[in-house]
Amino acid sequence: MLSTTQEYNWTRSLETLKDSIRIQLDEQQVKFEGAMVRSAYHFITDAAQELKGDDQEDWEWHHQVMYNWMLKIVSLGNSGDIAPGSETWEADGVQVRQSLGEYLESTGDASAQLMVRVGQNIVKVFRGELTPLELVMEDNLLNRYYMEYPKLKERTYKHLSKVAESYARVRPDAHILEIGAGTGGATKVVLQAFDAALRDPEDDGGDDADRRLHYTFTDVSAGFFPAANTKLAGWVPNMDFKKLNVEDDPEAQGFEPGMHDLVVASLVLHATKSLEHTLAHVRKLLKPGGRLLLVETTRDVVDMQLIFGLFPGWWLGADKDRIMSPKAPTAVWDQVMREVGFAGVEFEIGDCEEAEYQSTSLLVTSALPVS
Repeated sequence: MLSTTQEYNWTRSLETLKDSIRIQLDEQQVKFEGAMVRSAYHFITDAAQELKGDDQEDWEWHHQVMYNWMLKIVSLGNSGDIAPGSETWEADGVQVRQSLGEYLESTGDASAQLMVRVGQNIVKVFRGELTPLELVMEDNLLNRYYMEYPKLKERTYKHLSKVAESYARVRPDAHILEIGAGTGGATKVVLQAFDAALRDPEDDGGDDADRRLHYTFTDVSAGFFPAANTKLAGWVPNMDFKKLNVEDDPEAQGFEPGMHDLVVASLVLHATKSLEHTLAHVRKLLKPGGRLLLVETTRDVVDMQLIFGLFPGWWLGADKDRIMSPKAPTAVWDQVMREVGFAGVEFEIGDCEEAEYQSTSLLVTSALPVS
């Protein structure tokens, strides 16, 4: 456990670090993000119009919810509330829409190709002519999306790396647990960050052979473990692989309370019914003063909602703030954290500095002593 002085100094150092890791989008990135939102709006508008005469009783329950969301997006777009100038998009002709799609396809970006593919097939999925899973899995496109997703890999994971490296300098022997580690993308970022801290000549650690951390890799399914073992082979001697469903009490699943210095969760906690129950279980895993590094979508973007809204899991949130989307803004995370024994959001950095296109954030909080 960090001392009070170390905790204070580390928190202060994050604010200093923040200025050095902010990410500004370049002209091409801004063009790409704008095209994604505008094209998604058109796919949604066209599909909503075509589906207007259908009997909704024939649809899956989550598609009924999604249709209401689509109507909301059309309204927001036409009133200029999706993006600056979106009130003019309704007048876009066929040529403009076609050029948007061609541009996105030409980028070779998996997120663009996935959004275009889904957008072109919304009606077929609603009418049961195509399943969303076969749509996104064709040509391994969904896996490419997760591997290449630039907002995560090129932005938020860079932030995660720097914050984890900073933490490693004050606690190189940390006991770490990752929730919903899946394919190990965030895992590798954190482990490499700890190695970087130990390799630093100003640190007492030394080289890779001096790994002192212990990393518990968890997921609700053990099916991810063999591939993760291969991907993370160099770190396996310092790792355990265990099943964990964070929606259930971790103690009842064999996890001793208050044993971990650091919990990592990347794009997983939102996919639970109750943030309050989930975060209470996360708090139970941490020592007093332990930290949670949380990567989450804190602002909805239309293109991401379009892709994943076809799946029922997108609409499972039972919290009143998450009926139309599983994401929660930072203020909601902060409130729920405080309700279950955390200090609230002590540090936040968005994936980019352009508020219009920012969607994913890295949040840091600490576990308060149990009263």
